[in-house]
Amino acid sequence: MKLVVLLPPSEGKASGGSENPLSELHPVTQELLGRLIGQDPQKIYSSRHNEAAQLNAQVRTAPTMPAIKRYTGVVYDALDYDTLEHKEWIDKHVLIVSGLFGLLTPQQRIPNYKFPITLLSAAKLWKPHQHLTECFVVDLLPRAHKKAVTYDSGVEIDFTHTKNGKTISAGHHGKHIKGRFVRWLAEHNVTTQEEIYQYTEDGYRWTGASFHKD
Repeated sequence: MKLVVLLPPSEGKASGGSENPLSELHPVTQELLGRLIGQDPQKIYSSRHNEAAQLNAQVRTAPTMPAIKRYTGVVYDALDYDTLEHKEWIDKHVLIVSGLFGLLTPQQRIPNYKFPITLLSAAKLWKPHQHLTECFVVDLLPRAHKKAVTYDSGVEIDFTHTKNGKTISAGHHGKHIKGRFVRWLAEHNVTTQEEIYQYTEDGYRWTGASFHKD
């Protein structure tokens, strides 16, 4: 059974692109862009309203680049795709859950955009189109993105640590660890469920519920 890693996109994105604009858009993407028409940016975007409106208005005409190079947030910095020896593992096993474009392969070309998955009920619209079968899913998604995809078999992965005697989520640092984790999967050519739980970097150990360190 193929291993599939689900990653969220990042708010941080590289600008520009050297490849042609998209020639086709998924019907859900078209519907979401249609819902933006006539909307007041200050009422629908949480920040950088004018920039978000401009980027999304140019989705059909803007230059593109592979998704794995477009996203530049903490997870992707830690993954550091460009320095991986075995990039093909990422290309084969990773899917990115975008609010505007749905499930993306790492090499799928996308323009710059600003569209959180919480906007305009995007997750609800994508969910009927995004059910994964015949694979084992390694789910690294935050709660909002989990609502956009379903799968038959998999495990939700979280990173936790002990603070004041209590187990808590790794929080923002968890994003960095998630990127490191996916890089480790690629470096070790992990292809089975059992191999996933052998990750021990940075003092983390699989407990059956999460990767935890004291």
